[in-house]
Amino acid sequence: MTGRDPIAEAGRPAFPAVDATHPDAFRSGMLPAFGPTWYTLGMPLLFRRLKMEEHSAARIRDAAAKGPVVYVLHHRTVVDWLALNRVLLDHQLPLPVFTNGIDASFWMPLPDQWTALRRRMRGETPAFDPLTNGWLADCIASGRPTCLFLAPAPDLRDLVVKREEPDPVPALLEAQRRTDRPIHVVPIVVISNRSPEPARREVGQFLMGLENIPGGLGKLLDIAVQPHSLVQAGEPIALAEYLERYKAESPARQRKVLKLALLRWLYQESRVVRGPRSRPYDQVRRQVLQSRPIAELVDREVATTGKPPEKIRRDIERTYQKIAASFYFPMARLFGNLCLLIWNRIYSGIDVRAEDLDRIREALRKGTPILVPSHRSHLDYLLISSLLYDRDVAIPHIVAGDNLSFWPLGWIFRSCGAFFIKRSFSGDRIFPVVFGRYLAELVRMEVPVEFFIEGGRSRTGKLLPPKLGVFGMVLDAAAAMSRPDRDVSFLPIYVGYEQIAEERAYARELSGARKEKESVQQVAKAAGVLRNRYGKVYLRVGEPLTAREIFSGEDWGRISKDRRHELLLAAGERILHRDRKSTRLNSIHSSV
Repeated sequence: MTGRDPIAEAGRPAFPAVDATHPDAFRSGMLPAFGPTWYTLGMPLLFRRLKMEEHSAARIRDAAAKGPVVYVLHHRTVVDWLALNRVLLDHQLPLPVFTNGIDASFWMPLPDQWTALRRRMRGETPAFDPLTNGWLADCIASGRPTCLFLAPAPDLRDLVVKREEPDPVPALLEAQRRTDRPIHVVPIVVISNRSPEPARREVGQFLMGLENIPGGLGKLLDIAVQPHSLVQAGEPIALAEYLERYKAESPARQRKVLKLALLRWLYQESRVVRGPRSRPYDQVRRQVLQSRPIAELVDREVATTGKPPEKIRRDIERTYQKIAASFYFPMARLFGNLCLLIWNRIYSGIDVRAEDLDRIREALRKGTPILVPSHRSHLDYLLISSLLYDRDVAIPHIVAGDNLSFWPLGWIFRSCGAFFIKRSFSGDRIFPVVFGRYLAELVRMEVPVEFFIEGGRSRTGKLLPPKLGVFGMVLDAAAAMSRPDRDVSFLPIYVGYEQIAEERAYARELSGARKEKESVQQVAKAAGVLRNRYGKVYLRVGEPLTAREIFSGEDWGRISKDRRHELLLAAGERILHRDRKSTRLNSIHSSV
């Protein structure tokens, strides 16, 4: 290797050894028990809602069984440090013996506080920086778990002068060079607010924190009041594999690439729960309506109809308003909680496995997930969204039929992420272009999208042939994505009911009765489902199919119309086949 390594050049001076069974010499290890300050400040009450899901705990256990574990978080706050300490204790996971920039004395039990004070008065606290002289690298290499923050929390001093702190990343790489055991870095995010992170504004609030980097007080208040506050662990990163991959690079280049990768992994883990950064309705509208496809549509309509461009643009604007969602997370949270109450009332339970949810999480990490459920009931999309909300997974935007856009249901659905499509584009030149451009914008922003490839609901329980319109638009958007490290993943989802709430209506329709049009009166009648029980619901997520697999190396933008239809049909059948593989046989197949 070439280049300077400041840790290696600094030598390895003598320093006090770390006693993993006692607060360490730097007073920054996480605590096996909290002291009186924890209880006096009411932290057990404030942290009562905080949790770590079992899938995160399992990742940490697996990593710890293979070698040293390093927990890595983004911006340093004592609240994040305490939150991680609390959940590690709850799950009996390895506690770090060192954290950069944290003094644990304030939270220690009284005897340990007294011991730490005596050490400080006797001058026993090391004067060197553990990150730069090799101490931390030795600590990690020896097998002791540690916790590292990549950056300090923003505060008012940043307005005057930029603070410089030692970068912990070089110590990570040096630690792996000093041991043959694989070191695993576990990205950790503390989610105190489930709502999507808004786009940055120019003015930050330093007391409560920036919008994307909550300060300690703001995060603590969120943890105390939000029903879904959690600590989530991402996929552990094997440092030995990383060093092998970049062994030809200089140490400086290795450090830079690893730092950027850690920041990216931390953001991806946050978006698994919160979704991508949200953008205001007007900003998305401008991006859609000022795009090249819309400009070309205006030119074609002027040439075809002779209407003034301003009139055509107004028609396009009205069409956009009929289509677009107006996502508002507080409404989605309220409606999601209401749906969960309804499911507890009418169902005996929702059967979903950990691996099914992990497939959706993994698709969120890798790019844009497209959920493709089977469609047997009007409750399908409500059930999926409310379940994902309850299991701390980002809520999708849903392609809904415009028969559901009537007030007030349409307003509620738009607030929860629904956007509307016409049953037929026949004779309409404006709607398909605007809808396709809006859908492409969602895919580009990596917003999870859900659509029913069957089009309408199946009245018999059997899967219907695939409809290729929306499917083709999503693939058009996927082909236009310029990032080779991101992909669009189609996830077939089977939703099976032991008994369908609309069973009687389906029986009437199969007997020849006309389908009743959706309306406020129909919604009022639907309240009758609360009087009955419908058994269990089964949700399974099949093996994902990526856009790259569908394209198979072909240039999607240049293939013939017939070849495009052939690939679409084959991919649609593959998705339905994977849905069938996930199917659980139950009473629905014989009940209608």
